[in-house]
Amino acid sequence: VSGRDPFLAHCQVSSVDERGRRTPELLGLPDKRFVIVGLGTLGGDVAFELAKAGAGYLDLVDCDRYEINNAVRHVLGLEGSGGA
Repeated sequence: VSGRDPFLAHCQVSSVDERGRRTPELLGLPDKRFVIVGLGTLGGDVAFELAKAGAGYLDLVDCDRYEINNAVRHVLGLEGSGGA
């Protein structure tokens, strides 16, 4: 935006130990196994968030096909469908 000073976003990288200190609820997550059946609108987001939180094992099960017409409901972009 013209007329404003430049703004630098502050970001921070934290270690697994630091993340555990800040959110102790996640301490045992790397040792856990999760099975998610259905990776559509809800299941895909849950799998994504568990992965970001440091889940140890994710078993993902979905018998549906990922196609361009249902891409709006998924975290994965159009390039994942093979049609883009």
